[in-house]
Amino acid sequence: MTYHFVNLVSVSWFFGKDLNSSTLFCDGFTLALLSRIKGLRVKQISGPSMVDSVKNLPNLTILGGSGFDIDSHELPFWDDLGDVSLTTEISDYIEEYDNIIVAISSPKQDKLALDINAKFPDKHIYCFGAAVKMKDEIKYLEKYNLMWLGFLRNQPKRTIIKISISIQRFFSLLILRKNKKEFRTVLKSFSNDIASIKRA
Repeated sequence: MTYHFVNLVSVSWFFGKDLNSSTLFCDGFTLALLSRIKGLRVKQISGPSMVDSVKNLPNLTILGGSGFDIDSHELPFWDDLGDVSLTTEISDYIEEYDNIIVAISSPKQDKLALDINAKFPDKHIYCFGAAVKMKDEIKYLEKYNLMWLGFLRNQPKRTIIKISISIQRFFSLLILRKNKKEFRTVLKSFSNDIASIKRA
């Protein structure tokens, strides 16, 4: 099972995908707001709020970097989404783990997670991205929906790009009829069941 924390930057990647082996959570105030405008009530459940509980799971590893206090494996830097692949090296590494956190940008992490799930359907894969390295001093901003301010301070260039893309996506999904059906399908598949992560 894969657990995706989806925001406006990554939501369109899920259009037309087979989501039977996935649980999607709305990881962003703007996406939750847009869903309400579209007539669907989606609860915001952010990745940063779930990282600590997942980090306590047994037999866990992180894909995407080094310097963590649990086992981790550094992934290659993939320039394009099409370059993302489950290599033999990654497969061999994760074979012994039951729980896997993927800590790269969306939707690259989501593609890799689905590839892992296709090969190892019994594993639990969590797509947390940058939330894994979030500093404790900015976590309090989450309850005010101001997490972006903390990221802006710590990773200004990346955050400005993400905010710009989010604004464009918000208005394109709000106004354009293109992909309207796919967007509604994805919104309907969001879960509000936080406990499903803790039961994994």
